[in-house]
Order: sequence, then structure tokens, then C-alpha cells
Amino acid sequence: MFRPLACAVLAISLLACTTTPTQPKPSTSPKPVSTSGLATAAKVALTGSILSAAGIVAQGAGNIVAQGAGNLTGAAGGNIVAQGAGNFTGMGRHLFEITQNPLANAEVFLANPDGTQVKGTKTALSDAKGAFSLPDVPVGATVIVATHVKTKDGKDALMETLAVPSKDAAVAGMDTATTLVARAVVGTSAAKPGLVDVANWVETVELCKRQLNPGKWPDLADQKGIDDWMTGLEKDVPGMDEHVKKLVTNLKGS
Repeated sequence: MFRPLACAVLAISLLACTTTPTQPKPSTSPKPVSTSGLATAAKVALTGSILSAAGIVAQGAGNIVAQGAGNLTGAAGGNIVAQGAGNFTGMGRHLFEITQNPLANAEVFLANPDGTQVKGTKTALSDAKGAFSLPDVPVGATVIVATHVKTKDGKDALMETLAVPSKDAAVAGMDTATTLVARAVVGTSAAKPGLVDVANWVETVELCKRQLNPGKWPDLADQKGIDDWMTGLEKDVPGMDEHVKKLVTNLKGS
């Protein structure tokens, strides 16, 4: 008659000995962050054109486009007559502009301060009008845009310009004046050029253009000649010294 009570006591004892499974605590460790969606440096296509002085050809291309657009004949005591190049007025800068020709088949690239191509960057060829579109150029940084050419004496030379592309404006013109200014200052640049004041760059190039006359600029294959010529401009042309010093300071990143 006590068996049911004994069974009940045994059941209660077994229930008391049974432990509730421990629930896992929520992890406090941060979840790994995926880097696949992180933004990379913005890049744009940099467009522009190349104008070359008479006798300059794209290295390996062997031709200058728009022949006849820069022939000059002196007459009547030094008056300049443009043959096949349209109307001509003024002196100095305008005379220089008429002697420049679009440079076709020129391979354009992003350059280091020493003139070598920046590793991993792309190139572009200029068309019959000297126009080019260089892809994947980073925005918000000073870039050196260059192309290899040969002078009328067959010497290897480098034409250059500077640009600071943005998402709204990514344009770079290259000619003899941009080359002379760039070649005179990029040698002072840090390995990664500092940010150039674009307005100051444009003003410096314009000052240089006004001093150019046919056959009176240095050989583009002669770096010392370029340096000496630009030093002379800094001494003789009002404002040039300040402009060049500012460019040098910018490029050094200070």
C-alpha cells in the first residue's frame, strides 16, 4: 500500500536532479567588416590636346598633322605673313600660337617627376587633331601628363603639362609653353607631387607663352637649356619669379 507514494517521491527526486541546459550567451565580438564595398579613389578620363612647335614629331609616328598651318614668310621689313593659316594679328603670343601644329599619334601617359610612366597606369594616342582621352586618371591630385617626341634634329625629348583633375573638370592642354614650365619645376617635385594651384599654373604658362617667338625657345631635348631659359624669364619678366616659386612650393607638398 506504500508503493505509489514511493514512486511519487522517486519521480520528484529525479526531477530535482535534472539540470536545465545552459543557453549560449550572445557574442560580444564585433562582426567582421566586409571591405568589398569600400569606396576607392575616384578616377576620370582626362581629355586634352597636344600642339607642337615646328619640327617636333611624335616619337615613332614620324608625322605632324595640319601641315601648312604654321608657315611664316617675312616681308616688307619684317612683317609676318601667315600662309594657309588664316588671319594673323598681333605679335609675340599670337605669333607663337600660329606656329604650333596638332601632334597626331602621340602616346600620352601619366608621368613620374623623372619622366617615366607611373606604374599601372594606362596610355592613350592622340588623334589627327592632337586630341586625346586618357582613362582612369585620379581626381583631386596633381598629375604630370607627358608624351615622348623627337625634335627636328632627331633627338629624344619629352613634352609635359600639369593638371589637377576633378569630377567636374578634367582637361589638360599640352604645348611648348606647358612643357617649358613643367620641365623647369617638376624636377623639384616630391615623389608624389603636392597639390598645384591651378590658377597660378595657368598664369605661369600664359606668361611663358608671351615670351616665345619662332626659333627663340630652348631645345626640348636640352634640360639645362630649358632651366637656363626659364631662369632668364624669372629675372626679366615681372611676376614670373613669384609664379614659379609658388609652383615649386606646391609640388614639394609644403
